Amino acid sequence: MSIVAYYARISSEQLARCVDNPQKLASGAVDDLPGVEVIDVDRAWEPLAWLVSPCKRIEQEHNTLVMNQIMSERRPAKPSFGARLAKLFQPKPKEKTEPSAAIKESLRRADEAELDLPLVAIEGRTESREERLDFGMGAAALFPPCQVANLQEALAAVSVQVVEAQYKPELMDQMGVFPEHWVEEGRDLMDSYILPNLKKLQGFYSRAAEAGQTVLVWYV
Repeated sequence: MSIVAYYARISSEQLARCVDNPQKLASGAVDDLPGVEVIDVDRAWEPLAWLVSPCKRIEQEHNTLVMNQIMSERRPAKPSFGARLAKLFQPKPKEKTEPSAAIKESLRRADEAELDLPLVAIEGRTESREERLDFGMGAAALFPPCQVANLQEALAAVSVQVVEAQYKPELMDQMGVFPEHWVEEGRDLMDSYILPNLKKLQGFYSRAAEAGQTVLVWYV
């Protein structure tokens, strides 16, 4: 299932109008609202977050370790016929999965990872929500103008060189970074999908900060 990230820049007065008619934002039909802009970056938000955010990479590493343990437990070595027969007459023990030492350590690192502003800007990580704007995957994140200025500055500092430094196709495939197949696809994903959407998002936040607008982030 595709989970697309949407972003809107809007004034507080215009936001009040959209709250009464949420479909204006959902449909992008905002031509009658001067200065309002709605964009999406498809699912590029996922690899973008991984590439620009140390916090996201630590979280992804933990999630991958957990999933690998779950999958290995679902595929145990096939026992012999005698062992399977004997098991039929034994009481079933209560299953209790103990996290591995690696998972415990990765969880500690994830809990202690500092949330960075580029990740906040990309994924809309905030406790501030506009509960009246929920398009199916939770209430829209809301950043007031004072926060937008900080997010814009942090996101603008993410250069192509910063992104390229973390572009490691083999590792990204191992970590299950969307859309995977990084080795197979070669540079095409970076050049035609990731970098254009980074520039798109940077431009969006720049225009929002310059206009002193609020930014909304939601997923569909």
